[in-house]
Amino acid sequence: MRLLLADDQRLFVESLKKVIESDAPDIEIVGIANDGREAVAMAEKLRPDLILMDIKMPKMDGVEAVREILRKTPELLIVMLTTYSDDAYVYDALRLGARGYLLKDISPERLISSIRSVRSDAIMLAPDIALNATARRPSGPPLLPEWFAFLTEREKAILDLVAKGYSNKEIGEHLCLGDQTVRNYVSDLYSKLNVHDRFEAMRIAIEADLGRLLDREKTK
Repeated sequence: MRLLLADDQRLFVESLKKVIESDAPDIEIVGIANDGREAVAMAEKLRPDLILMDIKMPKMDGVEAVREILRKTPELLIVMLTTYSDDAYVYDALRLGARGYLLKDISPERLISSIRSVRSDAIMLAPDIALNATARRPSGPPLLPEWFAFLTEREKAILDLVAKGYSNKEIGEHLCLGDQTVRNYVSDLYSKLNVHDRFEAMRIAIEADLGRLLDREKTK
């Protein structure tokens, strides 16, 4: 995998480069961008497979850089890095097409695992960020969305794992299902939810507080 790093904190990004090169021989660092504009230019020139993108950079922030890069090369994978779990830019970046949002205090092992998982169609969302999104909802029992009644128990379980950022392969391993079976379930979920991609399905599940809905079903 060819990886571009984009971060204006030079000590951090150089340390990150050394860790990845030492612990992940299958990942090649093709360049380091120190601001958003440089990230856009290097993405177009170097054509990496994936970019680890900081949010707050000079000249152009990470969200705007995501917009520009994916407008030109929509197939490129981008994972955002941030210091704070309540970063206001989280969902802007994801709506634009970023494939994940991780905190900078993540362990090297988890970061490398996340980078590899993104290539398997997973969406990586740091647990603290997901918790902050949940915390913004009104208190009280979650409202039952119309689509919930049309899902089978298996589809509900798979949607819950999608919302947690599991790839199809990880869902299959967790539920002891074959790859094609998982793909069929996910495709059926997209139809029932009237969505076109994984992030839309994740957003709907998070907004509906799917985890609490499933917990409430178990207590009935």
